[in-house]
Amino acid sequence: MLELAENGDITKWSIEDIAEYSNWEGEPQTFYIALKNEGDGFIDEKENHRLIHDWFDYAGKYLTAKYRTNNPQLLEEIKVMYSRYKVSIKSVNSQPTNLYNLPTTQRHFYTVYKKKTGLEYVAQFGKDGAIFKNLLKTHAEAEVIALIDKFFVSQDPFILKAGFTVGVFQSQINKLQTKKPEVRYD
Repeated sequence: MLELAENGDITKWSIEDIAEYSNWEGEPQTFYIALKNEGDGFIDEKENHRLIHDWFDYAGKYLTAKYRTNNPQLLEEIKVMYSRYKVSIKSVNSQPTNLYNLPTTQRHFYTVYKKKTGLEYVAQFGKDGAIFKNLLKTHAEAEVIALIDKFFVSQDPFILKAGFTVGVFQSQINKLQTKKPEVRYD
């Protein structure tokens, strides 16, 4: 399915196509009605789109890893299409995130992310908060902030491909600690 409809949008497929791709030998309309199952089946019809039900729940990690830094606008469009966020794409990117109640390290990460990408970080506050809380058990706050700064200027191929996320940051802490600062000749 990822090869045929990466975003889970199968609007371009006719009911006959869906039955054929599924190797259904009976009446295509009967099969399609069974797939829809009054809103809690395998296919959802929303806003003139035909979508795979809960597609973002299944393919969301893959799509996020692929598009978070390479094409964040497309990622937001897919999220909006699946009603993960019930606001328009324009308002997702323009609403300020309330960072005042966050720990300094987490707030710094989101701020630097926005400076680097020009976009608000799509935060998973509980998960991100737990990561920063654990980091602060073993590292001083100033050290974590310095590592965040190193992370966002890193040219490491893994980081560039995986994206500038809190999870990737956590996975690269040891590497960032041992890596010498990059020398810049501007």
